[in-house]
Amino acid sequence: MIEFRNACGSDDLMGLWQRCFPDRTAWGELFLRDMYVPEHTFVAVREGRLAGAVYGTPSAFEFRREAVPVTYLLGLGVDPEFREQGIAAVLVRKLCESTAAAGVPFVLVTPCSERMLKYYQRLGFTVSTWLAKDPFTREQLTATEEQPQPLPPDAAFKANGVYEEVLRHRDHLHRSAAAWRFAALTAEAAGGGMLALRRDGEFCGYAVYERRPEGVLVREVFAEDEPAYDALRRGVLDAAGVDAAVMESPACHHNMHPYGMLRAADAAGVLALASGYRPMDLTLEIEDGLLPENSARYTVSGGTVTKSARSGQVYLTPEQLVQTIMGVGPAPYANLLFA
Repeated sequence: MIEFRNACGSDDLMGLWQRCFPDRTAWGELFLRDMYVPEHTFVAVREGRLAGAVYGTPSAFEFRREAVPVTYLLGLGVDPEFREQGIAAVLVRKLCESTAAAGVPFVLVTPCSERMLKYYQRLGFTVSTWLAKDPFTREQLTATEEQPQPLPPDAAFKANGVYEEVLRHRDHLHRSAAAWRFAALTAEAAGGGMLALRRDGEFCGYAVYERRPEGVLVREVFAEDEPAYDALRRGVLDAAGVDAAVMESPACHHNMHPYGMLRAADAAGVLALASGYRPMDLTLEIEDGLLPENSARYTVSGGTVTKSARSGQVYLTPEQLVQTIMGVGPAPYANLLFA
């Protein structure tokens, strides 16, 4: 018999983490120390032993210039001894149900591998954001006298202004001061860190980088202009003592790979969100294998969404709903909502 419940103080979450992710112990220690909240965590317990866990962090997603609440799913893991029993799917369902009960329409995840991306697709998630990985060398960068300086984790939130300014025309995840600090600590644990560039005392750009077995990976470089952008990349190479690195970027339109995924935790909430920025008058049906409570017939009139029993008509899946509402992925269903 497997019990699913919220985490509590006596749970050996670090022990579970080490069994699930033996190569990510340092990250787990940081997360459990700085970001873990029991009421946002669901665990599976079998015969008194932790069999699995999933963590949810409340956040917000910038969508159509408005902040939409979202739960950020992290650290889904099942003890190798208890895998292939459907435990992970139940943990995700519990997190989605809790998210919907809190009035939050979406769950967001950034899968750590192609295998996990395909797993989340089977659970109704759809790819919502992409990143490119581009190599660069010292010789490609414009020479500059500007020198970025290390940015300590406790000061990492100072990068938020540049982050929001650069992404102001893109849908993106908002970051709290705690999230910024955690990002900097994670980079340091991976042998890298954060760099900041200032001009006349004003913050004008930052970079986050890590050391990987395959080389230096620059996770982010955001700056107000091209010279600052090159100065920060050169600063990473100097700090890491290398002449080449790979940079992740949401701005490139080639070599893109899936990054973030969204799922509708509350289909009615997603439709209400859509009707708030574009008036709709429609009826549709949704079939949701993971969250049966979303399987229903929905009528949207103006800003009002009503829910009733399904009639067995043609339906949208949760992936198709998010693709249509958020404008991500293939959109052959848009005529159902906006015709």
